[in-house]
Amino acid sequence: MNKFLIILILLFGLNSFAQNTFIPDNNFEQALIDFGYDDILDNQVLTSNIDTVTSLQLEDLDISDLTGIEAFAALETLDLSRNLLTTIDVSQNNNLELLDCAQMNTLLKVNIQNGNNTNMLLGASDCPNLNCVQVDDVDYVNANINSSFFFFGSNNYVISLDCFILSTEEFNKNPISLFPNPSSNYLQATGINQILPFTIYSLDSRIVKTGIIKPDNRINIQTLTPGIYFLRISSLKSIRFIKE
Repeated sequence: MNKFLIILILLFGLNSFAQNTFIPDNNFEQALIDFGYDDILDNQVLTSNIDTVTSLQLEDLDISDLTGIEAFAALETLDLSRNLLTTIDVSQNNNLELLDCAQMNTLLKVNIQNGNNTNMLLGASDCPNLNCVQVDDVDYVNANINSSFFFFGSNNYVISLDCFILSTEEFNKNPISLFPNPSSNYLQATGINQILPFTIYSLDSRIVKTGIIKPDNRINIQTLTPGIYFLRISSLKSIRFIKE
């Protein structure tokens, strides 16, 4: 076997053991490139480049999808202020001690159920649509709200062990449907009676649009290319639609 072929086989074998983390949000990945943890915008980053990172400053970057944050196993401080997130899930970041997600009008739910709440500081002021915070211990958090441990700055949220229980009940009571379908401009969802996050996926499972939907609001799909898509509302309901 010639030497060139042997080298190719060895390189392929080494690469096959390299684990990558999926980062679908380009703004999130670009920040990782700027920090030197990645080198090309391709929706993935080498996990070994990020699993020892202890601090991330991601404020003011228009990030709308935080998928991949779970791979930051050593993360202790995370600043997400003034982004476009509807949900934040740091339940896999067991070493997290500080989460700042202030000043986000889009933010609806935060999951900090990571087994480390007694050592955490959560800042979520000026998030007027925040309606649920998922935690390790409801009694502990309620006893420490607006103290040195937790500060939310709003009275519209609930503290829960599962932020999706209420949403599940609402979906069961009011099945969701879309009209018009097909559509070229807007989608109207019936059966929505609370503010919920939505994600639109293409047929190849790429995220093409995210946002929040309110009762009687329409979703603008004018910028989508014609084709078949799936609208996922919260984490519970996916509906197929056609963009003309």
